[in-house]
Formats: sequence, C-alpha cells, structure tokens
Amino acid sequence: MAQYRVALHGHASVEVFVEAPSVQEANRKALKMAPTVKGVKSWTPVMTGLAKKGSDDAAEG
Repeated sequence: MAQYRVALHGHASVEVFVEAPSVQEANRKALKMAPTVKGVKSWTPVMTGLAKKGSDDAAEG
C-alpha cells in the first residue's frame, strides 16, 4: 500500500499520513484519524498526495 499525505481543512488545518490502496480510501481514513479540535465541526480533505519516500515527513504518520 502507498502512504498518502492528506491535508484537511475545517476552520483549522491539519496534515494526516495514512497508508491506503487508493486516494479515496486515504481520504476516508484521514477523516477518521482527524483530531478533535474546538470549533471544528467537520473536516474536509483539500489535498491528497503520495508521501515522499525517504523523507522525514513519511516517518511522522
């Protein structure tokens, strides 16, 4: 499975790293993993892309 970096927005923003077989599944998983933030009722995926292999970012998820 590929590792995706998903940017979520909802009056705040957060990046989530997930492993998934497709972009659609990555978005679904990211929404389930999104943190609870005061003032944010729901998150919307705004940008999804493959995490770069070997980068420091890929190790965070």
